[in-house]
Amino acid sequence: KARHDSKIFQAVNASTRLEAFEESIMEEARDLGQRLDAEWESLRDKFYLDKFNHEGDDDGESFPQEEQHRGNALASDEATAAMLEQPSSWVDGEKKLKKSLNKLVELQTQGKLLNATIVTRWLGDDIPHFFGEVEGMDEAAWMEEVNKRYAKMYDVDEWERQYPEKAAKQKQNANKYQFATGKEKPWLTKEYQVDSNNKDQKGEILEVTRFMSPLEMAGDDAVVILEPTFGKHRHEVDAIFAMAEGYDLSIYLAVIEPLKAAGFTGDIVLSVSAIPKLKTGVEKYLRAQENVVAYTIDWTCYTGDGAVATGTNEGGRMCGMESMYGIPGDDEDGKPNDVTDPREPRPVATSRYELYWAWSLHYDPHNWIMLIDSRDAYFQLNPFSNVPRETSHDVDDGLLYFFGENAQETSIGKSSFNKRWLSSAYGRDNVKDLLDKPVVCSGSTMGEQVAIESYLRAMVGEFDATKCKLKGCDQGFHNYLYYSKKLEHSFGIREVVLFEQGKGIINNLGALRSKSLKEWGIYDKDSQNAVLNWDKTISPVAHQFDRDKELRNEVNRRKKEFQKKLV
Repeated sequence: KARHDSKIFQAVNASTRLEAFEESIMEEARDLGQRLDAEWESLRDKFYLDKFNHEGDDDGESFPQEEQHRGNALASDEATAAMLEQPSSWVDGEKKLKKSLNKLVELQTQGKLLNATIVTRWLGDDIPHFFGEVEGMDEAAWMEEVNKRYAKMYDVDEWERQYPEKAAKQKQNANKYQFATGKEKPWLTKEYQVDSNNKDQKGEILEVTRFMSPLEMAGDDAVVILEPTFGKHRHEVDAIFAMAEGYDLSIYLAVIEPLKAAGFTGDIVLSVSAIPKLKTGVEKYLRAQENVVAYTIDWTCYTGDGAVATGTNEGGRMCGMESMYGIPGDDEDGKPNDVTDPREPRPVATSRYELYWAWSLHYDPHNWIMLIDSRDAYFQLNPFSNVPRETSHDVDDGLLYFFGENAQETSIGKSSFNKRWLSSAYGRDNVKDLLDKPVVCSGSTMGEQVAIESYLRAMVGEFDATKCKLKGCDQGFHNYLYYSKKLEHSFGIREVVLFEQGKGIINNLGALRSKSLKEWGIYDKDSQNAVLNWDKTISPVAHQFDRDKELRNEVNRRKKEFQKKLV
């Protein structure tokens, strides 16, 4: 029996190590997919502009409007020629990186270099791709060089200095594209109403913006028909919303078990993979949780050439949502007929806000809702314990909480990703005044239901207005809504509160990479074994914990403990 139990324990440990490594590889794939998205978007826009600049087609007619033809503006022969013209050094480099990481896979299957730190970009032939690849490596010196090369890679201004002709042409094309598509006015048609209680300091009545409901594009009589696969919403409780598709059991354990330990009893609402595709043990575990509400979304996804694909490819593919809306039918049972997704295919990361909006309708106006990334968030305390509670039923607006990244370590202008997401959606000239602003994280938001519902309308509206399809444009929408003050004086939102990094309920850790969290003084492993805010109190939610090696290892250790308890 002892030998039998020992073998089971060894098998669980081996499985856990493999799942952890699989997750790290998937993270690399997501990062690479993001870069490929950006390259593809740039090429597609370039050729659309080339076509737009022609005076007419072979029949002498003017080029059709973008709404009808943008999706097929890039002919296959032109695309092939364009791709052959592109420098391939970064593609070849990514292949070298993959080959190097395959070596690490072989070593780890032998029990060597487990939890080794890796790079997720090819940084050159003269630098190891993971710690331990070369004997006698100095980890501190290696990490310092890695960070320097990452910084140089993501520096758009450095790229412009090295390639001035390409940069000038890109700016010229961007200006033409913005003029062609009307992106200088990225606003939705909105309903306006005047609230006599909403007055500025001069006593003048201000306009109150009511953002268009996502439902309206589906038709005048359309209704939301999406229902949970299992679980039931409780309107009177707080709730946490998250996308959680494609994960192994350890990810769900790392979200749910700490929340239970912290005393959270509200709803945990998740979008998960289709039941047959759920990984081992996930369905059984989730169904056993009384407060889990699970949705399985019917995605219709497409490859880059427009062919129907299987799966979302970790959110990298363009997908449409089916069975979200319906029109009441004439049948005796009154069951609504499905409406085809009224929006064009878009990244799942963008679609999630429409899902969250539908979910938010199940809760009372002044219950609190948190929108969080599930994979890299770790709950240390009940996040709703100390939020202000509105007791009056006559109040028709609420608080909305945003959470920033560390402003000393990054800004919109310093981050090539954030700069590109905003520029792609709104045009570079329209966001140039935002480049010195702190990044506001779209993966961590909370507020009273009445405010969250209005914010989610606005997020869906930004896609409708900009049609930005880069994976990550939702972060651009989020920052633009905040810094443009578009959310101010909007129906349902009394105040938008932005918490600096390390000063609120959710502590965004991703930008703190220049040294370890322990060196920053916000990871107390010795006495409390917890992530701290700057005032040394425990952060209720540690977001982006996986960016710090020591903290990632600690969370992985806890995942194993949760799994042992299940066994």
